Amino acid sequence: MPRYIDAEQARMAKVPYDDELTEYERGWNDACKAIADNAETADVVEVVRCKDCKHSEYWYRDKCRCSLWSEIGIDVFEDGFCSYGERREDGESIS
Repeated sequence: MPRYIDAEQARMAKVPYDDELTEYERGWNDACKAIADNAETADVVEVVRCKDCKHSEYWYRDKCRCSLWSEIGIDVFEDGFCSYGERREDGESIS
């Protein structure tokens, strides 16, 4: 499975600019820039876990009643997720 990088973080790994960088430091900076510029992009989305989802209505032990899935008999757990998950607003709580 591929690992994804944060291109901005890779760019920040470079040696701070100085008029008297060594050849090694210039090479390091060039390598950091090349990695960040040429890294593959990924089509990713943030996963909303059931414990943070606005469709979670209440918890009983480690299971949740989900307004989307409970009607058809699917148990939902706090670390689960689905493609319909939507993050709860700040301050909004479940029972």
